[in-house]
Amino acid sequence: MLRLATGLLLSLLAGSLLKGWLDHALPRQGAATQSFLTFLVGTISFHGVGLILVHYFLKAHAMSWKEFFGLDAAPWQRALRFAAATSVLAIPLTLCLNYLSAALINAIQHHHAEEQLVIKVLQNTGGGGQRVVFGFAAIVLAPIVEESLFRGILYTFVKQLGYPMLALAGTSLLFAAIHANLMTFVPLTFLAMILVLLYERTQTLLAPIIMHSLFNAVNFTLFLAWPQK
Repeated sequence: MLRLATGLLLSLLAGSLLKGWLDHALPRQGAATQSFLTFLVGTISFHGVGLILVHYFLKAHAMSWKEFFGLDAAPWQRALRFAAATSVLAIPLTLCLNYLSAALINAIQHHHAEEQLVIKVLQNTGGGGQRVVFGFAAIVLAPIVEESLFRGILYTFVKQLGYPMLALAGTSLLFAAIHANLMTFVPLTFLAMILVLLYERTQTLLAPIIMHSLFNAVNFTLFLAWPQK
């Protein structure tokens, strides 16, 4: 756990330094190109490196990805059905919480709540190819890596120490915090708790990965349908 956390923190630090260098080295590349490159660096430094670190974490514990995902313990068809059913209820509730959170912040601050960084990046993407890359990262890569880290490893680790409620609340708050946006903090905390409960109910990471992917896909589709510049 310590090696995993250290490796991830060092990668994030290196990514932040590289993004800062890009801001100075590419001042004339245009907002779209610069924003996309910054997004790529952030994705690689967290999700890309995170995937590699999880692989070595499993290797150190003599565990296969199939075993880690819980596919030996639970039929994947059942996990699919349960994830889909839960998503039908939980995703609209999360989106409503996001709307209410934005309205509350707007009322308090008397201006529009700041959008999440990924939304700002998506607003500046400069073409179909960039949006395909963004969609793959958001809908495929992010759910696999984030569910592996937060539900598969961190939640399980804290729970096995004998603190199940701390595992539920702590990992959910941390999941929301890493997205670094006040408007989405409460909605993402709620979503993370549902993902934990879904993981516990199905005993497979496949279920929260699917729901997480569906949530990101809905947000991505809504943005494409009604982009806000």
